[in-house]
Amino acid sequence: MNETEVLVITPAGVFFHGSVRSVTIRGAEGYLGIYYDHAPLVTPVVPGRLSLKPADGETREASVSDGLLEVMPDRVKILVDYASWIKGNTYP
Repeated sequence: MNETEVLVITPAGVFFHGSVRSVTIRGAEGYLGIYYDHAPLVTPVVPGRLSLKPADGETREASVSDGLLEVMPDRVKILVDYASWIKGNTYP
C-alpha cells in the first residue's frame, strides 16, 4: 500500500514529519479519512484528534487545535496552533 507524506506544523516548529498509510482528522464538515492519492483539498481543522497510521499498523494519536489542512495526492500539510501526543501514542 502506498504511503502519504505528512507534515504537522505548529508555531513552535515541526510537530511531526513522516510517511503514513492514513490520516484521520476533524475538518469543518466532520472527520476526514485521508489516504494516498486523495483528491486535493483545503479545509479548516476543528479541535480534536489527529490519528496517524504508519506502515507498521500501530495507530498513534495526537490532540490538535484549530488550524488549516491541505491535502495533495501524495502529501498532507496540517498547520495548527497546538498539537500534543496523547499519552501512550508518541513517536520515538
